[in-house]
Amino acid sequence: MEKFRAMVVGVADREQIERLDKRSVDKSVVTSLEKPPEKALEALKENRLLRLYCRSSGRIVSELYVFLGKSRCYIMLPRTFCSCKDFEIGVVMRRSKGTCYHLVALDLAISQGKLRSEEVDCELIEAVALELLLQDDSPTLRKLLYK
Repeated sequence: MEKFRAMVVGVADREQIERLDKRSVDKSVVTSLEKPPEKALEALKENRLLRLYCRSSGRIVSELYVFLGKSRCYIMLPRTFCSCKDFEIGVVMRRSKGTCYHLVALDLAISQGKLRSEEVDCELIEAVALELLLQDDSPTLRKLLYK
């Protein structure tokens, strides 16, 4: 279970991510943000970027960023990781690109204040993360969003 908790961004990690500047980001990522791919703009317009979070003692203790695809959903860590195949192959394995369009869309959503946020139980975040990692989709998340 610790492996799945590591996928969920903690508050301290989020603050560290927000302090990143252009000097610490790959040049191709900066270019993607300055001239975003059409798919990223479409995802932003369709409101397909989601942040699930939970609180304990009034503080946010856990967050999970999700890209809601039409047939698959992906876990993301801002400017760091996406569970999509494009990120795995193009960014990590081949190093032929700096990022995937899902992460570009997430960065745009955060910077423009267009990120959907839902407060949920911490156990639900773990269940959704597990489903997304094993199945690329989450019936639990779909049920929550489309009641």
